[in-house]
Amino acid sequence: MSAVPAEILPTPLSADKVASLTRFADGLGPHELYWVAAWASRRATGLPVVLTPVPAPAPVGKRLTVLYGSQTGNAKRCAERIAAQAEAAQLPVRVVRADAYPTRDLARETHLLLVISTQGEGEPPDDARGLFDFIAGKRAPKLAGLAFAVLGLGDSSYPEFCTIGQRLDARLEELGASRFAPF
Repeated sequence: MSAVPAEILPTPLSADKVASLTRFADGLGPHELYWVAAWASRRATGLPVVLTPVPAPAPVGKRLTVLYGSQTGNAKRCAERIAAQAEAAQLPVRVVRADAYPTRDLARETHLLLVISTQGEGEPPDDARGLFDFIAGKRAPKLAGLAFAVLGLGDSSYPEFCTIGQRLDARLEELGASRFAPF
């Protein structure tokens, strides 16, 4: 497949304005670019335009699953705060304690956030042992369609600070999942 040659468009804009316009347009989809063109056209002709942002609809079939493993409740509170922010952004979200999560669901997830604390000598919290063993084990499915992030919590004064989060992050990548946020 050959690339389409770039069209050279002479512009009355300064280099700074071209750079600003390019930054603005990066990431906009075709329907958003057409809207911007229509808005600019109306504005140029002096017609009134009232801008009223609407919340973006949730992507069809996409849901963020937030799993948490917590010994003291900190990871649970973090998971609940993240879920509330996702809901406020119109994103469907499900929050599940790690020991209540049906591991058979993992292969069908599209977006997963693990919020997990490290206990003792680099161990998972009690409520996440089963999930950790499943993901670390041979029965874990390939996860090529999964976007994930891991939020590891712990006390930095311990030598095994955030070890479980690091191990889960590495294992999910090994299973073919891709990060939507760095560890």
